[in-house]
Amino acid sequence: MQLNINENIIHSPTFVFLNEIRRRNLYFSHIDLYRIEDKFVHEIVSDHVEDISTIRNKKAVTAIEWADKLSEVRKRYGRAYKDTFQSIYIKIEINKNNKRKLTVYR
Repeated sequence: MQLNINENIIHSPTFVFLNEIRRRNLYFSHIDLYRIEDKFVHEIVSDHVEDISTIRNKKAVTAIEWADKLSEVRKRYGRAYKDTFQSIYIKIEINKNNKRKLTVYR
């Protein structure tokens, strides 16, 4: 899916944990769970899911950094999360030549 968003306006939300870009036909959000304590991950993601479920007639895309923190939430709340998201996982590795290798899982 092509989002047509200028990459210069997308920044890591490390300190605010959520950045949003709203366009007429698109809602793009970027969540960084790195600094979020595990006990708050479910609340943040649940609130976000509730917010994006109110969006009508738009494509909604959410990028989540440190998404491995969701694994405990998914174990706890199971099917509700699986049924809500269509997920694509991207693993980023840096090799000895300082090049990035991206592996995409569906």
